[in-house]
Amino acid sequence: MATEFKFPDVGEGIHEGEIVKWHVKEGDSVKQDETLVEVETDKAIVSIPSPRKGIILKINVFTGTIKVGNILCVIGDKGEKYVPTASAETKPQEKKASVTVMGELPETKEESKKEVSKIAQVKARFATRQLAKQLAVDIFSVKGTGADGLITDDDVNKAASQLKHPTISQVHPAHPDALRVHVPKITAPLPQNVGLKVHRDEDEYGKVERHPLKGIRKTIADNMVKSFFTAPHVTHMDEADVTELYSVVQEAKKKAEKKKIHLTYLPFVVQALVEALKKHPSLNASLEDHTSEIIYKKYYNFGIAVDSDAGLMVPIVKNVDKKNLLQLAKEIAAIADKCRDRTITLDELKGGTISITNIGAFGGIFATPIIHQPEVANIGLFRIKDQPRVVVVKEGKENVSKIVARKIMPLTVAFDHRVIDGGEAARFMNDLKYYLENPKVLFKKVD
Repeated sequence: MATEFKFPDVGEGIHEGEIVKWHVKEGDSVKQDETLVEVETDKAIVSIPSPRKGIILKINVFTGTIKVGNILCVIGDKGEKYVPTASAETKPQEKKASVTVMGELPETKEESKKEVSKIAQVKARFATRQLAKQLAVDIFSVKGTGADGLITDDDVNKAASQLKHPTISQVHPAHPDALRVHVPKITAPLPQNVGLKVHRDEDEYGKVERHPLKGIRKTIADNMVKSFFTAPHVTHMDEADVTELYSVVQEAKKKAEKKKIHLTYLPFVVQALVEALKKHPSLNASLEDHTSEIIYKKYYNFGIAVDSDAGLMVPIVKNVDKKNLLQLAKEIAAIADKCRDRTITLDELKGGTISITNIGAFGGIFATPIIHQPEVANIGLFRIKDQPRVVVVKEGKENVSKIVARKIMPLTVAFDHRVIDGGEAARFMNDLKYYLENPKVLFKKVD
């Protein structure tokens, strides 16, 4: 009997997604749990497995948006005929009215079907296809440079910059608006942060570009607003003298390079943070509003903020207290790469107990990170700089104060004042500083 396989609820409040790539076509045999299709949600790209063994009788949505509960495809037995049910006859997508543009005739039904099938074979995300359409780029001629040949926004922008677009007079001398509507004029590559559909327009002051708030960018916006207006944010700031830690890290890097591991300060901060949280468990907690309970976590799963082209993502490195420095370095690098190429899974974005926002690579002195709900604290790390400091040194029998250059790391902790008081945040920061300023207490060797 034929099975109408519907787009399942993949969790995390996700209600819809965009078809990225079908791994099967109508008539193919599939095994149970074999990947059928990749769907891009506002959090990650998820692989949807087959619920059963059988034959793909029909693909219901080749490309575009699919909502939870819509039929993705129909799976049956060999030789079986599929008769759509009433629910299957409901269109998963709104049918767009055909428009005749500059003398072109609308596509016939057969041509449209062939085009949809062709588009489904392109290895590019929906947003990238839309970007190519807006920039008048033939996506079938673009060579993908992404993972496994995926066509990226950069690839489309590069192809667009090489195009020679007609002038207004060549399009329609009597209708100057025709160029703006039908043939976008490329003056420079578009912003590469999210690859959203771009509408070129003008306001009363000049030219503008309008980007719809959607996908990961919209999720970030919604989460930031929810966090900011739910938790009363307070930020405690301090500085750690990491001159000794600098020497420890440089020595450890040599050992790590022999194992082809790129070691940074972050794994050292992670281990120091674990020890500080053991003394201050209120920062490794969450507040459950509907039960009015503070939940103190006995495990340590750290969210590491990652700046990707798709937007800010916070993957979770789990059980950090059970991993050595090199293991942490490898896992942090791997999970960051997954965010940037959008292969991160939903499970890898869940279960955090506290987050770290490492802005050191970009510079800055201090900032106020937004708390990643339902956590109650976010640690900010900033660029280490040589700063003048007064130190006391022993010369003979006397202690002498001298001004010397020391390596200083600015630190912040943004905390939920409903759970954590200012005094507790300050004591926590003092302990975190102690471990960073006295690295030999924790970092006796690099495994």
